[in-house]
Amino acid sequence: PPRPVPVSLDSVEQFSVQAVPFDVENGDFLGGAINVVLRQGTNEFGGSVFGNFLNEDLVGTKIRGTTIRTLVEQDNYGGTFRGPILKDRLFFALSYENYESVDVTSVGPAGGGFATTILGPAGGTSQLTTNDIAAVTNVFANTYRSTYAVGSIPQTKPITDEKYTARLDWNISDTQRAMVSYRKSESGLIQRTNLGTTSAGLDSQWYLTGELDETTAFQLNSNWNDDLSTEFRLSQRDYTRLQEPPGGQNFADIRVCTTQTNLDAAGQSSPLTSCRNGATNVSVVRFGPDQFRHANFLQTKNTQGQFSAEFTRGDHLIKVGTQFQRQEIFNL
Repeated sequence: PPRPVPVSLDSVEQFSVQAVPFDVENGDFLGGAINVVLRQGTNEFGGSVFGNFLNEDLVGTKIRGTTIRTLVEQDNYGGTFRGPILKDRLFFALSYENYESVDVTSVGPAGGGFATTILGPAGGTSQLTTNDIAAVTNVFANTYRSTYAVGSIPQTKPITDEKYTARLDWNISDTQRAMVSYRKSESGLIQRTNLGTTSAGLDSQWYLTGELDETTAFQLNSNWNDDLSTEFRLSQRDYTRLQEPPGGQNFADIRVCTTQTNLDAAGQSSPLTSCRNGATNVSVVRFGPDQFRHANFLQTKNTQGQFSAEFTRGDHLIKVGTQFQRQEIFNL
């Protein structure tokens, strides 16, 4: 599934796309830039509300005469509200949007309604069943007395996206305007680790991947006379890249072959690296956080400041300014 946009489209007043901008204040990126301006409040109260949904009853059931089974669920709703706090002086604008859907699992055990099945313990054309998986997990739970939730292979997993924006505008005087804005977005979907035609990675192997993104910004625009104007901007962005296994990180990556393994004819196969019964490949059941998830975390904090001044003289425009940026990164 695609990554969602960081703000609700209903909260956007206008946006512009700049391909390789040459203005002196643009920098610290390659290619193009997208500038987004949030809606601001006015002297009139106003807003909007929207909602849409989709499920199996609203989609087709046949393709070229063949009946198909669909797993579709989608809910999207939100709204905006804006208006005055002090007429002609102070205004507010708010927005909210929530999106929920499901991501369908394409690979799974035979008989579970999955598009693709997993190789069975006998290899060849055999197919893995839920009983084959239970034969592994029951030994882990009963023989080894583990209380760890090994999970299963569910048909769907949720996709979530929630976002807020708030903006406050203050007309300080006829020549000065100030603005404070805040936005927050949090999205998540499940990555299915080690799930394929020869590997039954249970959902304790999977992990939630998503983004938590918060930005606060302040801007002051001043027109000192007909020829001189200044702009001051200050912003802080806190970003977290989510990579969280459902059962936490404090457990091993467990890998169990679905049948007893032996060396192949050349004596080359090892159950530590592959599951083979002689020359025959067999499937593997895996659970617990995968090998890359025991310590994997990314968080950044980016603070930026900018002051610029524009001076016009006849047909000429002179622009000067200074910029400041500080970035703190925690990457484990």
